[in-house]
Amino acid sequence: TVTGATDVDGTVSITTGTYNADGSSDIDGTLSISSTGLYDADGSFDATSGAVTFAAAGILKLADDVTSLGTLSTGAGTVEYDGAGDQTVLGDTYYNLEVDGDGSGNKSAGGNVNVNGTFTVDANCQRYRTASYTTNVTGATDINSILKINNASGVFDADGDFDATGATINFSQDGVIKLGSTVTSLGDLDAAQGTVEYDGGTQDVVADAYYNLEIDQSGVKTAQGTVTA
Repeated sequence: TVTGATDVDGTVSITTGTYNADGSSDIDGTLSISSTGLYDADGSFDATSGAVTFAAAGILKLADDVTSLGTLSTGAGTVEYDGAGDQTVLGDTYYNLEVDGDGSGNKSAGGNVNVNGTFTVDANCQRYRTASYTTNVTGATDINSILKINNASGVFDADGDFDATGATINFSQDGVIKLGSTVTSLGDLDAAQGTVEYDGGTQDVVADAYYNLEIDQSGVKTAQGTVTA
């Protein structure tokens, strides 16, 4: 555990074990996280002039303000925003992205967020908010607390499997959720506003009460029970 500031001008490699950075982290060189390595940044994090690279199942945890992730590796690894309060999720391209916390803070997109792997909203996260941006997930999406489309321009675009079992999906304005693959559950779905769009190939349309419901793209869309729009 490092209680003071961590300044990286060259290359720091974490292959196994955990590097606990209690103070601020300033990455001007390269932070390389591979195998089962974990860099746990409890203080502010800034890689404006640096790079964060992953191999295999490396993890970067961010608990405070994040200025920049620099040149971020997008082919492996997990970035986890796990601060206790509100946090801005930087607009960037991630591999796996996870939002966590202590149940008292919002994690809000600060730009367009692209996830090449999986996206997870943990049960301990109060909610994930798209703001006015697009969050696009290529892999699976797993919502365990609240997904909120809190702006009329907000879009959550799930190209992979989507599961919100036991969770809540809220719209505060007429934003959009796009579903491109198998949908296990939409949890407690807000039926007072917003649009749910099934835009994959052949898909099952979950029996639920929707506000606006849109069916798009080629392939047969089949209701799995009573569908109310």
